[in-house]
Amino acid sequence: MGRPPKLNSKTYHKYVACCDLYITITFRERDNKPYECFVQAKASTLPDEIIDGKEIRKNKKIKGGCSALQQGLAELTTITLQNDKLEETIDALRQIKCNACDRIKGKFPQEYKKVICFSCPDAIGRVLENWVDEDSKK
Repeated sequence: MGRPPKLNSKTYHKYVACCDLYITITFRERDNKPYECFVQAKASTLPDEIIDGKEIRKNKKIKGGCSALQQGLAELTTITLQNDKLEETIDALRQIKCNACDRIKGKFPQEYKKVICFSCPDAIGRVLENWVDEDSKK
């Protein structure tokens, strides 16, 4: 059986240290299970004063991340979702930390460190975790 002709979706906005991620999860209507993952990165929208922007932006570390890696990660996440491996996917992604994100994140004020993900995989894991939490409340 191929891809359903119509899927509903939700898009989530997550921050990683190098960019803003927009993560879209499609889901099957019949059972509300995630089916596909798409990732789009944009230059960070965090204000300069929050991220000590002059230094970070000057070093081009906050322009949008690595699109090839993000696309590959989304494709692999889609494969795991289509094989009913949601919990395993969350567990695997939530444990990945990016050294570049960690270095940049260290410059953020404490209150912003909570909203910034540890890596692009961590951001996708958080979205899927959020999905599970939302679905369990229905």
